[in-house]
Amino acid sequence: MTTPAPIKIVKMKVNDRGEVLLQLDASPSEEFMEGFRQYWTKPTGSTSSAFDRRVFDRFEGTTIAFRNMPVEEFESNHLGVAKDAVKYANEFVVAVYAKRAEQKEAGERGKNAEHEALVRERDKADRVKFD
Repeated sequence: MTTPAPIKIVKMKVNDRGEVLLQLDASPSEEFMEGFRQYWTKPTGSTSSAFDRRVFDRFEGTTIAFRNMPVEEFESNHLGVAKDAVKYANEFVVAVYAKRAEQKEAGERGKNAEHEALVRERDKADRVKFD
């Protein structure tokens, strides 16, 4: 289970509906999207007093879509949080994959211990003699 490469924002675009789009260099995983949403709803860094978590709309392919607004407004009030949210999401993915690997390893250790116990019991059973 390999941790995916970190995702980066490559550019900002505006679509035909006036929505601000952040183009990513890869399609985000479910874990990435979860981490992004977690940070976006409760940012820990400094935010503009005009920051509004409701402007985040959706993930669409390799983009993050935000509601219709002027680019200057997005840039001054939301871009910093979006960058921090991407960074957090990448760290979140690493943590999720590490936890999964740890759980898998613990499960394998448990299976090995069970197998070893079974082998010992079989050895004991083989030593029992009948007339």
